[in-house]
Amino acid sequence: MHNVSEMLKDLDISGFRRTGIFKDDVNRFCDYAHVQTDNPYLIALRLAFGDTVTVHTLTGGVCNKIRNTSIEHLPNGRPEFLKKPFLLEAKGETLLHTIHTIGGYIDNGVLIIISYFIDGSFLVQREQNSFSGMAIEDINFRNSTGEEPAGDKKNRDTLPFITVLALMLEAERTPLSVDGGSRKSKKRSRDKRENNSSGWVERRIYINAAYLRKTNADGQHVFLDKEGKQLKNVHIQGFLRNQPYGPQHKLRKWIYVEGFESSRWTYGKDTRITVAIKE
Repeated sequence: MHNVSEMLKDLDISGFRRTGIFKDDVNRFCDYAHVQTDNPYLIALRLAFGDTVTVHTLTGGVCNKIRNTSIEHLPNGRPEFLKKPFLLEAKGETLLHTIHTIGGYIDNGVLIIISYFIDGSFLVQREQNSFSGMAIEDINFRNSTGEEPAGDKKNRDTLPFITVLALMLEAERTPLSVDGGSRKSKKRSRDKRENNSSGWVERRIYINAAYLRKTNADGQHVFLDKEGKQLKNVHIQGFLRNQPYGPQHKLRKWIYVEGFESSRWTYGKDTRITVAIKE
């Protein structure tokens, strides 16, 4: 498995004049740097970053939190984090499924998403006009050839994953913190910059130490009604709420709501409750 950030680090673009037209710039850069590649999107991502590359490393706790925060509809408008180039790497083995790295950049209004798998393969998807409240299941995901990717679930979960991350980073009460100024973080960035004339910043995204984690209920049945239903404790997973506020409640802001304990009348079978983004 190749470390994508290390591959980006090896692409020295100092002295190269960019035009912003990625297809032309990639071809010109390959001639300029005498590079041959089967992944022009990696070069385009490096060119999109410009002088400074910022790598966000997600801890296992963060990946689990994102995977367990449900989203059924995309927000109306692309989140701020996804409006500029990004590179996400797992601090553990994977971000989700068998994907260990996700990169992205905007090309002529289209979000290009590159997913790298632990077996060394990668998938390129193009997102356009999806951030309009569209249901995830209705989105037409397109790969680099303009065709629908194979029906594997991992191909459909990448966009929700990076969207939930982006929303949680800007939401109030978020459990996520970004480490960009600690001594260890600065040392990692210095190490990345060695023998590389371009800037390099590494930031770790982790669960805030002050954040109070809630645990699942033990599932003990405490009451029985006349219809045979049992009152069972359940855990509602965390979710994002698009909260109205301001004059006449016309403004909106994202708020992360921590999972909480509740109870439901059931017939004794295990119940899975999924809470999606709330409008």
